Amino acid sequence: MDGTGDSRNKGILSGMDSAERRTAALVERRRRFALRHHIALWDVIASCDIVGASDASIRNAKPNDIASIIARSRITHVFATGAKASQLYRRLCQPHLETLGYGPEELPMTQLPSTSPANARTGLPQLVDAYRSIKTTIEYSGKEE
Repeated sequence: MDGTGDSRNKGILSGMDSAERRTAALVERRRRFALRHHIALWDVIASCDIVGASDASIRNAKPNDIASIIARSRITHVFATGAKASQLYRRLCQPHLETLGYGPEELPMTQLPSTSPANARTGLPQLVDAYRSIKTTIEYSGKEE
């Protein structure tokens, strides 16, 4: 085993240093957690022009095809991390979803605070409290195993 619990990754991880291995193992644990709790992660935008990592500089945003995923799944709620992701979801994705019968009543969206280090005004206790709404939604929808 290579630290991720998956021997198939051995070749990929053999050239990594220990910090990279720990990061890879963390990513894998998070992936398994998301799958176990029926959480899908997806970017609102497929491509855009952006300067560095500044959300304020996003221009020419092209949305990902979230509608086709929603239509083929049992997704019942969307959570957007940060004000910009929420704004882009409402502007680029929600109108198309509404034409398919997935309006805000059928597919609610909750804006969560950004977890970016640039969002220093929101401390860890506030982030934990805000993100607890995901757990509440999962439990309410009966999807938690």
